[in-house]
Amino acid sequence: MYIRVKRMKATYFIKCDPTKTVLDVKQKLFTVIEQPDSNQRLVLMSTEEVSQDSKIS
Repeated sequence: MYIRVKRMKATYFIKCDPTKTVLDVKQKLFTVIEQPDSNQRLVLMSTEEVSQDSKIS
């Protein structure tokens, strides 16, 4: 599955396994945007809910 990550001036598509946790996705995103996972916050656009690191994507 692909996850779309929107930032101020860029959009990234991250390919990940649906069984991975949010923290796994953040670590994969780190290789693209070079922001530590502790500084990242993933928000579901439909509900504006902040995803917890232990949650399965």
